[in-house]
Amino acid sequence: MVAKGHRPLLLVALSARVMAESAARGGLRPVSLDLFGDADTRAASAHCVALPSRDRGFDEDALLAAARAWTGAELVYGGGVDTRPELLRRLVRGNRLLGNGPDTVRLVHDPAPFFAMLDRLGIRHPDVVFSPPVDTGSWLLKEAASEGGFGVRPCASGGGSVPPGAYFQRRLTGRVFSVLFLADGQSVALIGFNSLFTDSGNPEAPFVFAGAINRAELTRRQREVIADYADRLAKGLGLVGLNGIDFMLEGGEVRVLELNPRPTATVQLFDAERPGGWLSAHRAACRGEPVAHYPVSGPVRGFRVVFADKPLALAEDLAWPPWCADRPCAASVIELGEPICTVTASGSNFETVEHLLAERAARVLHRVELPWSRSLESAL
Repeated sequence: MVAKGHRPLLLVALSARVMAESAARGGLRPVSLDLFGDADTRAASAHCVALPSRDRGFDEDALLAAARAWTGAELVYGGGVDTRPELLRRLVRGNRLLGNGPDTVRLVHDPAPFFAMLDRLGIRHPDVVFSPPVDTGSWLLKEAASEGGFGVRPCASGGGSVPPGAYFQRRLTGRVFSVLFLADGQSVALIGFNSLFTDSGNPEAPFVFAGAINRAELTRRQREVIADYADRLAKGLGLVGLNGIDFMLEGGEVRVLELNPRPTATVQLFDAERPGGWLSAHRAACRGEPVAHYPVSGPVRGFRVVFADKPLALAEDLAWPPWCADRPCAASVIELGEPICTVTASGSNFETVEHLLAERAARVLHRVELPWSRSLESAL
């Protein structure tokens, strides 16, 4: 329980590391509940609980039981909660929510009303249908409320099996972009544009979010359009705090893929330039303070998630390079397709950072055998 007059900051996300480090930059020591409890999150938190997972997400009962120990907290949620509005509704009970509410989360992740809302607001998006298209080769099958690109696959590979609530989206070619912005319910302040990576190395999940670089080759007009779209969404939904929009280009025109109504992983690419971190700005906006444009400038930064290409049992004496984040605790067991760590890089231009990220990811995968770890098969 919480002492009278004091509200701890409770962070809940599949991975709370980015939010915890931002909170620590603002002088806070949060309570972090996530699936990993990695060394970085523990270092930035006053208390950290690694929770069991179920189907790549939270075990709801375990999460709610852990959260009850901190009833009365200020609650900030990240990925893994925004796709489960009823879970968020239960988490909010007895706590002060700093973020978008369950009704907003429900709308954003219910495909039919969400894309209908985009149409009403004049926000363009790729074509969407809710029954299998004839020309399956040019469409993607997307499961409703899927997380981080899991549940997205080429329509042709579906074999006629359509999960309940799934929809079909016309496939666009080219890079996926995102914009991170801060909202106060009426107005927005753009923080930065990003180029996203969507390659997990797993042919069964080819569109999994795998990282970002805080630069994007967009024209001034394209940036103005997405800024206008963010403003329309903020007003239409009453968005508050940190949010993100993923989008692509079709014939040079912006097409919105999805709205993430919570702090996204790209916060880490801009956090060092904001005194006190962007989570402090998120908390202020959610408390009703108007947002103000804050100039963000700094080096090109990027991160890339390294996924295990085989089951691994990590060694006791890990020695991670300084450019690794989300460092698993010693002796962790990592299954095929699960994240090993995140590699980071900075530099003077996009190409340099992109190259460094690829090189460092390859180094992790090469060295994760020896001396860092041994394969799980050899350990048995």
